[in-house]
Amino acid sequence: MSVAWAIQEDNGLFKDVKLAIGSCTPMPFRPKEAETFLRDKTKGDETIRAAVNMMIQEIRRISGKRPSFIYKVPVLEGLLNAILRG
Repeated sequence: MSVAWAIQEDNGLFKDVKLAIGSCTPMPFRPKEAETFLRDKTKGDETIRAAVNMMIQEIRRISGKRPSFIYKVPVLEGLLNAILRG
């Protein structure tokens, strides 16, 4: 799995968030819905939790229920939380 990111913040707000997630969908995945959701939101636990959940749900929608998700989802959740918390 891989996650690439570019995040701009200003005074505790997400200003611009770009993420790319690899090895969870058939092709590298940009979670554009979550990126848009985060824009101008406060960098807090609830906001981050909601964005991570959006990304996981979108990945499941694209890929279906794969056997590898049993270990990939917890790892990806941890990575995304760490990245978004900075």
